[in-house]
Amino acid sequence: MKLVAGFDTTSDALLMENFCKNKNIKGDMIPVPEEFGAGCGLAFRFESENFEKIKKILDEENVFYKILKVLNI
Repeated sequence: MKLVAGFDTTSDALLMENFCKNKNIKGDMIPVPEEFGAGCGLAFRFESENFEKIKKILDEENVFYKILKVLNI
């Protein structure tokens, strides 16, 4: 199980990638999963399984994402 963030724009996806790199939050860019439907075509998969901690950090830092979902990928 991995936490995955989806975005409306490629710019938002790249901002997430840079934010996570700067905060030492491990993860990688992946093609948007089918479960997300439409989007920019990119998603960010977090390596950590501490889902609540990651969501809290993103929300506190006002990092934009369209959808944040735990998936079996």
